[in-house]
Amino acid sequence: MHRIRFILLGLLLPLLTTGQVAFKTIVSQQPITVGESFQVQYVLENVQKDDGFTIPSFKEFRVVSGPNAYTSLINKNIVFTLVAMKPGKYVIPGATANVERKIL
Repeated sequence: MHRIRFILLGLLLPLLTTGQVAFKTIVSQQPITVGESFQVQYVLENVQKDDGFTIPSFKEFRVVSGPNAYTSLINKNIVFTLVAMKPGKYVIPGATANVERKIL
C-alpha cells in the first residue's frame, strides 16, 4: 500500500511543481535574403494563464502569417512568419505579455 502511494506521489509531484515563468523571443541568427520568409516566435513558459499579449510593430517587414498561437498545459507559443522587404540589419522587436499582474 505504501509503495503505491510513493509511486503516485512520484508521478504527480512534477505536475504540481511549476518552474519560473519565462518569456523568450526566438529568431534565426542566420542572414536572411530579401524576399525570403523567416519565423519569429514568442514563447511563454510555465504559464497557466496569460492576461494579454501585445504584438510588436513589424514595420520593416511584411507579415506573411500570424499571429499563430500554439498552447500546451503550461506553455504558449506565438509565431509570425515575416519577409524582409529590403536589405539591411534589423532588430526584431520584443513583445509584451501580462502574466499574473506582471508585464514581461
